Amino acid sequence: MIINDFFGGKFIFNGNLYSENNLDNLVFPGLHNVYDVVRVIGRVPLFLENHFNRLTASLQLSNTSDCLRMEQLCQDMNSLSVENKIDNFNVKIIVNKDNNKLNYIVYIVNSYYPTEVQYARGVKAALFCWERKNPNLKLINDSYKRAVKDELVRKEVFELLLTSKNNIITEGSKSNVFFIKGSKVYTSPGQFVLKGITRKYVLKACKNVNIELVEEPVAKDILSTIEGVFISSTSIKILPVAAIDNHTYGSSSNGLILAISGEFDKIVNTYIKNHIV
Repeated sequence: MIINDFFGGKFIFNGNLYSENNLDNLVFPGLHNVYDVVRVIGRVPLFLENHFNRLTASLQLSNTSDCLRMEQLCQDMNSLSVENKIDNFNVKIIVNKDNNKLNYIVYIVNSYYPTEVQYARGVKAALFCWERKNPNLKLINDSYKRAVKDELVRKEVFELLLTSKNNIITEGSKSNVFFIKGSKVYTSPGQFVLKGITRKYVLKACKNVNIELVEEPVAKDILSTIEGVFISSTSIKILPVAAIDNHTYGSSSNGLILAISGEFDKIVNTYIKNHIV
């Protein structure tokens, strides 16, 4: 396995701290490497319990019964924060089982956070025909990553929205996607997408501000009739989408999106406040 998104001078392998010089010598074989990415803000791993549960579920879906300890992962992240002298970052956890032994690596990843301008104006997206075999399993897939990277460059967009052979928009290549129509928010059902941790709290934010959220298949034919779009993920939180292919939207000024985004920020701030050590 080649690690090409590493950032910082230190990483954790099986609970032990190593320097970057040891990265090339890391033996991490196998094709079934499950992973998760956690955002750390002020040294607080955001929604860590949810990420840990999803990682555990991915391991079970890949026929791996062994599991990590959340306390150990929390300790590992704190060690990376101290050793790399950084308080705000994204950390990737990759787990692999080889010869009945569970191996894992934790490291800070090169991450991109949207600019204030992108939040204020929204970003561009494009449709991309691709179906994940098991969207709820976070499995490293190099061919998928290459295809997405090439298409993002070719179309010069921030995100790709995956569509099925039946022309259903499921999710983003690295995000979940939501559509505004009237007074309702529409998104693809959980069984068809990766149930993002941020997605979970978007649903909670909608409930908190009394906005109806409908989980149903979203056909790409509706793109000319919707009033706004936003995507969500660990790194971007809630980000308005200004255009999908040749369709344009005033998402950044949409009242529902602003209300959901504001409530989501409150949820994040409350979590951080309650978990500061």
